[in-house]
Order: sequence, then C-alpha cells, then structure tokens
Amino acid sequence: MSKPSGDSAPLLPQSGPCTCSEPSDPEGACQDCSVFATSNSLQNLVPAPKSDASITVFVCVTCRQMLPDGDGFLQPGRDLAAILSERLSADENVNVTPVQCLSVCNRPSTIALTGRNKWTYLVGNLETAVHLDDIVTFARAYRQSSDGIVPWKERPEPFRKSVIARVPPLGFIHPEQNS
Repeated sequence: MSKPSGDSAPLLPQSGPCTCSEPSDPEGACQDCSVFATSNSLQNLVPAPKSDASITVFVCVTCRQMLPDGDGFLQPGRDLAAILSERLSADENVNVTPVQCLSVCNRPSTIALTGRNKWTYLVGNLETAVHLDDIVTFARAYRQSSDGIVPWKERPEPFRKSVIARVPPLGFIHPEQNS
C-alpha cells in the first residue's frame, strides 16, 4: 500500500472485517465486494467546508488492478490521492479526500468533484502518470465555476470522454418545475 512520503499512517482508517460472506483480506477489503468495512465511517465524516468556494476531490482508493502475473493487485487510487493532494496543496479551497469506494470498480481510478451548490462530476479511467495535469486543470476550472459546470470545450479530454455521471446539487429545481 502506497503512502505519502513521510506519513506513517494509512490514508484511511481500517474499521475491521467486512460483514459480507467472504473473509476480508489483510488490507481490510472484502474479497467478495472489494469494499472496505465501513462500520465506523459515519464517525469519520469531515465537517462541510466553511466557504461556498470550497470544493472536494474525492479519490477512490479501493479500486484494484490485478498485476500482470495474477499474483496480487495494485490500488492506483492510493497513489493518485497522495500525489494529487500534494499537487493541489497550495490551491485555496481545494480539498483532496481519499474515499473507500465510489462503486465504479470497473473504471479505476475514479474521482468525484463536488462543492456546495455545484453539480458533482464522477470521472473514471484516470491514470496518475497520464492524467494528473488534466485532473488539476479541471479541479481548478471546477472551483472557479459558479455552478460546477465547466463548458465541454474547456474540459481536458478525460473530462469529456470519461465522465460517468454529472449529478445536480441538493435542492436543484429544473426550470420546467417552476412553469
């Protein structure tokens, strides 16, 4: 498991074995559903950002990719979370947060960008070495937008082709609902 340099703690707390039918592996992930046990996950919630300008980039650190020899796996999201956090550390109001699962296991690595009163983007098939600059560019454009919608032509390519979902903000009312 990769960790940020100089950090001796894992990116996520381990909360015990999964309650599914399959036993958990040594990393704490269920071998059946590949989801980390979350019995205490609600206790670990971070308070909402104090500024409406704040955004969070959630990075799935659970997704797995089998090694070519079939003996073991990689968790590319762990490296992405650490490197992205370092890269965006100087950006005011941008938070990078590892998350245990975004339920897009067939498209690692997956991220979600969210902010108060902004549309949320869920984007998959991201590789740290190939897409890091694109993720940073999009996160900055997303933060600067008033509603989270970055015009399609202004998005880096992975944010045109690898968007899994765009989810409206809480309280969204479609203009047709007011007619």
